[in-house]
Amino acid sequence: EIMIESSPIMIYFKDTQNRFTRVNKAFLEQTGLKKEEIEGKSDEEINPRQAAQFLREDQEIVATGKPKIGTVETIKTRKGAKILRTDKVPYRDKQGNIIGIIGFSVDITEQKKAQDALQASEVRYRSLVENAQEGIYQTTVDGKFITVNNGFAKIYGYDSVQEVLESIT
Repeated sequence: EIMIESSPIMIYFKDTQNRFTRVNKAFLEQTGLKKEEIEGKSDEEINPRQAAQFLREDQEIVATGKPKIGTVETIKTRKGAKILRTDKVPYRDKQGNIIGIIGFSVDITEQKKAQDALQASEVRYRSLVENAQEGIYQTTVDGKFITVNNGFAKIYGYDSVQEVLESIT
């Protein structure tokens, strides 16, 4: 009980009818909802636009007994859109019967934004290097070429970067 409530991870329980039976403090804080606005309700009542997607996943877990790990999903909350990494596992009673699912979600919104920004920066850098008129190259410690750009190939009389790399290896 204390572990669930004090966890920074959003934790929730749903029954086989896809109704939330319990949510922790982190879930409420991240979504901006109150316990009475969510417990006892289904995704259809809380988030109708994404309900069908969540229902399919939850029903598959209940039917197969297999967890879904590492799903990245965007949810709309009162605090804005959030990107979550979610793991869902079957929720079993003491006899081992599946009585619902347990979900664990971590807000990765900032991490995803940083990852997307880094990827965009890499694309810009690669484009800049590849299209530069100047010769740009990268070598290993022992002087072997790893990368050359089109400018380098042109300066040294090659028709392509591939031709440069093939001729010097």
